[in-house]
Amino acid sequence: MYAAWCPDGEDAAGFAARLLDDVAPALLDAGAHMVRVHVTDDEVAPGAGFFPAGHRRAALAPPIDAVVSAWVDTAVTSRRAGIDGVFADAGIRVAGYLVSESVPLAAEDAASTHDDPAPVRTPGFTQVAFLRVPEGMDPREWRSRWKDGHTDVAIDTQSTTAYRQNLVVHPLQDDAPTVAAIVEETFPIGALTDPYVFFDAVGDDARFSANVEAMIASTSSFLDTDHGLDTVPASEYVLAAISPRW
Repeated sequence: MYAAWCPDGEDAAGFAARLLDDVAPALLDAGAHMVRVHVTDDEVAPGAGFFPAGHRRAALAPPIDAVVSAWVDTAVTSRRAGIDGVFADAGIRVAGYLVSESVPLAAEDAASTHDDPAPVRTPGFTQVAFLRVPEGMDPREWRSRWKDGHTDVAIDTQSTTAYRQNLVVHPLQDDAPTVAAIVEETFPIGALTDPYVFFDAVGDDARFSANVEAMIASTSSFLDTDHGLDTVPASEYVLAAISPRW
């Protein structure tokens, strides 16, 4: 998974279009079996501002602009040179991570194939979150609180339609920012601007309050949301070299 930053002087719409039209197909040509691209476009603009007005958070400066995932046979440096080279040739700064993916809540993943290359947009919007272990917390305790304690809370208190947890095995570059995990949560598009939709409590004030309180209690047990969290609300697009088996 690659965090990506828009080059200076390029507008967000042009950057998103390049990732979808040029970079993603080039990654397939370089050997990726499937590519998932998360970009900020017009579909998610209403909720793409910074928290609390929007869903975006930034512990890094400058903030992450997009996220690109590539399924490959190996992340050995010499064997993924073609993948990394796609970003370099496009003049895009990235920070890459080898991850181990877990899918507590699967969606019906649609994907364009290499023979029909138009990217397929996932319904709704996806919030991609970069998580870090708070200072002083044991990483094993952190993983337990996140995976064993928080997973069901997240699904039960939100209008989540898909939930993927990516535990970082190691960074792909020496200068990549420290990240422990990358989470992808998909929601209905209405959740971008309506917190009652986001917390699965439309028309129910009591449920809304209970879900918000449960979420805050759970996340505060393993995250420093003020200093250790980056989130990117995005449109998700999927491309595959062959008809995907996932």
